Parts: sequence; structure tokens; C-alpha cells
Amino acid sequence: MSTRQKINAEAWPIAQPSNSHRPVLVNVIIESHHPDGNGTVTLGPDQSLYVHSRLSNVVSAFLRGHDSSVHNFGVEQLPVNHEHAMSSCGAKVWPIRHESSGVETLDKVVIESDCPDGHGPIYLTTAQAVYIYSRLPHINLAFLHENVWGGESLGSQ
Repeated sequence: MSTRQKINAEAWPIAQPSNSHRPVLVNVIIESHHPDGNGTVTLGPDQSLYVHSRLSNVVSAFLRGHDSSVHNFGVEQLPVNHEHAMSSCGAKVWPIRHESSGVETLDKVVIESDCPDGHGPIYLTTAQAVYIYSRLPHINLAFLHENVWGGESLGSQ
């Protein structure tokens, strides 16, 4: 049984060939099947790095108990103007939280992108958010270190 069948979420790269005979990362697709709706969002390489960074904060704050100030982190509901509140890279991660017995709890995570090939938002359960958080570095690092994107390839230096 694949992870997508267990978790009902998946992330995968879309690449294209280049002159260096190494594929270049074009987009990262994230698909989610969630009680609030099924969806797919397309992220560019910079957006994928941003989403991973934000998911790191979410996982740390809510799911690993590292941040005692989670009441200042996240929102209780998706803002009405959420599509106009993108980060400078054109993506946004919204941790949706609620209070239960005086403790802030993560309900879901919303990922949104203004990518023309797949505008969000998509919804993730906490388990799906943790899985996508673990998948994105595999995708990003595979292309970051093996391609000219970022210039980190030792073979081309």
C-alpha cells in the first residue's frame, strides 16, 4: 500500500530536461484528499522551499511542543482575503488552530499558491502536513544539489 493511500496526500516533482543532461525542477505538485475538500496545488521551486520552511514551523510549534506561544501562531479560520495575502514568493501556509481546554490545537494546514498551473488552497490534516513536510526536502534537495538551480553542483564548479 502506498503512502498516498494511507495518508491521502502526496508531493511529487515535475522536471524538464536541460542542456546539462540533468533534469531541472519546474514545479512541485501537492495533492490532498481532506474532509474539507480534495485538491491539488502547484508550487514553483522557491514556493516549495517556502512551504517546507513554514511547515517546519507548524510541526515544531504544534506537533512537537517546542513553542510555548502557539496562541500567537496560526489563525482560527482562513481569512476572507486569503488569496491576497500571499508571501513575496506567491505561496502561503495557514495553520488553522482551535482552543480546547485552554490548549491550542492544530486543526488543519492550508497551503495556497498563486501558480497559474494550480492555484490553491488545499487542506491537510496534521498527519498529511507531517508527511508533506518530510517529502519536500527529498524533492528539493534532489534538484538543488544535482542541477544548476542554486549553483550547488560540485561537478559544474
